[in-house]
Amino acid sequence: MLWNLLDKAIKYTRDGGGIRIALESRDTGCAITVTDTGDGIPPEVQPHIFERFYRVDAARSRAETPNEGGAGLGLPIARWIAEAHHGRLEL
Repeated sequence: MLWNLLDKAIKYTRDGGGIRIALESRDTGCAITVTDTGDGIPPEVQPHIFERFYRVDAARSRAETPNEGGAGLGLPIARWIAEAHHGRLEL
């Protein structure tokens, strides 16, 4: 799950940008936050990013070749992993 989130952060953060990972202890467990200085996800598509095969826009990808792009499964799989461990993944 973390690998997937970090992969997304790297792909969508411009050269010279930053990525931050934070771990916070809570009474009921912990919270892991991944933030980056990328352009962000437009508000109108945010409700769909955890849907399988959903792609915001092919032009957003920094992939140089088709093999470096995604199939729209990364975030749904990351959410499934979180839920399988009684957690949740939120935007």
